[in-house]
Amino acid sequence: MPRWPTIAVMDLFVAAVDFASRIPETEEYRWERDFCWNLIAKTALDVGDHDVFRRARREVHGPRTQAELTARAILAVPALRSEFIEEIASRFDWYVQYLWRRTRYSLVNPMVELVGTAAAVALEQHIDDPHERIDWRVDIAEALANPAEQREVLVAAAESARSVPYAVGSAFALVVRGAARLGFFDEAGAWLEEIPDEEEREQTASYVSERRELWPAAPELKPRRFGEEDAERRYGVDQPAAEGKWVEAIAGVREDFPTRVCASVLAAPDRLLVELLLFQVDAVLSYHRNDLKLEYMVELWSACRARGVEVTPLESLRLALAGVPRTWGGGAGGRRGDADGAQLSGNRDGRPAKRDLPRPRSDVAR
Repeated sequence: MPRWPTIAVMDLFVAAVDFASRIPETEEYRWERDFCWNLIAKTALDVGDHDVFRRARREVHGPRTQAELTARAILAVPALRSEFIEEIASRFDWYVQYLWRRTRYSLVNPMVELVGTAAAVALEQHIDDPHERIDWRVDIAEALANPAEQREVLVAAAESARSVPYAVGSAFALVVRGAARLGFFDEAGAWLEEIPDEEEREQTASYVSERRELWPAAPELKPRRFGEEDAERRYGVDQPAAEGKWVEAIAGVREDFPTRVCASVLAAPDRLLVELLLFQVDAVLSYHRNDLKLEYMVELWSACRARGVEVTPLESLRLALAGVPRTWGGGAGGRRGDADGAQLSGNRDGRPAKRDLPRPRSDVAR
């Protein structure tokens, strides 16, 4: 039996939600609130807590974040597609302003599936850039299963490309590449001749030739996973942890990841793990904004959940992080950053900075 106090893993996520709900609803804390609720919304989607996701999405004020969360729900959770795809389709003129272009194109497949080809094509009227409108049509063609329907949409896209008021060649290149991806090589060859710029025509022709050689098997593109950039740095933690060299692994966390959760060390002996967690809590608390605190809680909860850890020695973490979010005023000292008057500071990348003198009120949310 461990002699350290424990907290159920699920309680940590509940505490994180409660923590976010008590960040002040003022303009100076708007960025922090949006960051925290955005993180909670994404985590709730990952674990299938749709009620928490809906609440978190409502709490976010930034329009781009709201739009991206809605798209994420459609793309990641089939059970939520019908609920949110109708909203995007009915307010596409608003969503098209805030969705990143890549996200917008990712929505074509569910859009065609749930609202129909004609309705999806009609939405292009809300896209201002003519190249993007053509790209939208090509994506619709790729979302269809029937070759005749695919060709019909591509022909319409080619017709639109002829009317682009500038850079007709690049517009046709979009259509030609789409036709090649779908195996319409005769059409691609004909439309290729309508690209006026010789260099662009040669580059597009080369692409068509490559696709013809690969047809019908196209190479799979593996998306870059979040956190991949840390893989090499984390090797200095993960490798000794795998070998049971806990002192070396934990030293690596303290040096390189003082405020980030390294899942491989969660199997460390209780005493070493608690010492590390208390060190990290102190590092997190030295940061004067709320975003890092909630990010650490959610990261730790996610890592424990992924590894099947039922309980963790985190009562001190719960009391320290989920008690009261950092706010202005309060306490005897009334100093920046903490409700009890403690002076806190830190860098946005999560590495604690040395304590400094109080700054003007406006820097809390900036």
